[in-house]
Amino acid sequence: MKILEFNNTHAAQTALDAVNEVAAAWWAGQGYTVVDDAKSPSGKRVIGKNALTGEDEPEKCGTTTWSKVEENPDGTFYFDSPANKPAFAKWRSHLSGGMTMPEDKEFSKS
Repeated sequence: MKILEFNNTHAAQTALDAVNEVAAAWWAGQGYTVVDDAKSPSGKRVIGKNALTGEDEPEKCGTTTWSKVEENPDGTFYFDSPANKPAFAKWRSHLSGGMTMPEDKEFSKS
């Protein structure tokens, strides 16, 4: 598994917020409905679709964040990298405002 690692929780959360924006835009581009959601950690929610009909299912919970920030025993903070999903391989090219991210790091939760 690949992660993005940061020195503090604020930096990790700021980066995760940027990844959530990229992911929401990607899903919207795939035909999914993305709505504002004040209860969501990302402020957005991707509405799931019924697998048989392709219709939106707004009553279901949907996706509200790419990942969650976790703490390593060494005191650093991380979340799952979008690079773990082949569809998001070029996610870095969609970051706004010249934001930079650390390189992916291999990590095992075991």
